[in-house]
Amino acid sequence: MACINAEIVGQVDGKIQASEILTLRATAVVQGEIKISTLIVEPNALFNGTCEMFRKDASAE
Repeated sequence: MACINAEIVGQVDGKIQASEILTLRATAVVQGEIKISTLIVEPNALFNGTCEMFRKDASAE
């Protein structure tokens, strides 16, 4: 999944690339790879995988 901003409230398996903000709400379960500029994780959200962060002015690729 590639997007500018994403808010996850359920389960996602796979790759997420958000060029700005990825928010994992308390009910989120994410397994896989994320590539993001800004990450917000609420208490009780689950993330298992790899995370690559970049500055907003850098290429997301």
